[in-house]
Amino acid sequence: MTTHYTANEAQKRTASTFECRVLIQTRLKDGWSPNRIAKEIGCAPNTVRNEIKRGTVSLYKGNILRYKATAGQDAYKAKSPVISADTMTFSRNLTSSLL
Repeated sequence: MTTHYTANEAQKRTASTFECRVLIQTRLKDGWSPNRIAKEIGCAPNTVRNEIKRGTVSLYKGNILRYKATAGQDAYKAKSPVISADTMTFSRNLTSSLL
């Protein structure tokens, strides 16, 4: 049986919350597979795998790799675009001049 995943807005936001990252970290420590974690969270398995890649850090001088929710959250925030006040002002001025 093949399971098809469709990503709606709720599913897209699910893996990006810190609570879900902590859940991924806990379940990985318990020995769960990414597929099983994805079913519990309600997202695609590849989303969980991508999150594991994003938040994996090396411990003990690189001898051990572990997923850390805080590292995943930091990487996610670093990747997110930051909108400055100047950009918002420029967008508002551009929009009003087009109308």
